[in-house]
Amino acid sequence: MNIVLDFIMLFCSSIFFAIGIYAWRKKEPMWFFSGSEEEIKAEHFHDIEEYNHKNGMMWGMYAIFSAIPYLLYRFHLISIQSFAFSTIIIYSIGIVIMTIYWTYLHKKYTG
Repeated sequence: MNIVLDFIMLFCSSIFFAIGIYAWRKKEPMWFFSGSEEEIKAEHFHDIEEYNHKNGMMWGMYAIFSAIPYLLYRFHLISIQSFAFSTIIIYSIGIVIMTIYWTYLHKKYTG
């Protein structure tokens, strides 16, 4: 059980962190949930580098916060039930916060 949990949690956090690094290094504007090419055209942005850096930090923070319940569980600071509950809460609330923050960033750097 712990090996599977270790793999899943480390894999997910690593993916989120990798997206953050990718966003940080990307030369074109980083997308988030939009499938619209028109919405992320470079000519709409006034500071692509800063926009991408903040987008990358957003994903990095999501990776860190998503790993916290797992680390607390692995170091026996919380129960498996607390781990499951806090993971669901962090992933659910985190994606909402990221959507709101990305919308703010998009408006700030395209306006």
